[in-house]
Amino acid sequence: MSTEKSARTDMGTGSDSGSRVQLRLDAVRARAELASTLDAIEYKLNLSRQLSTANRRVSTSLHELGEDNPAGLIGVALGAGAAVGAAVALCIRAFQRR
Repeated sequence: MSTEKSARTDMGTGSDSGSRVQLRLDAVRARAELASTLDAIEYKLNLSRQLSTANRRVSTSLHELGEDNPAGLIGVALGAGAAVGAAVALCIRAFQRR
């Protein structure tokens, strides 16, 4: 009988330490997920960082377009210039009519 009791105690201790290890692993995993979520929220709410990332993406895309298709890049530049010129002309016209 005393052998059965000591065997049960040993098994209980083993599973108890195993569950503690599992709980610690779960806690570490939960902390990592929480940190990742908080980083994602911070990134989404940081407007200057969003603009910087978008600026980098556009710059990289235009650079690649210039290397792959210089005529296409010239077309994009002319189109952007025409759009800016039209917007300025419309603004000047609107202010002159006032």
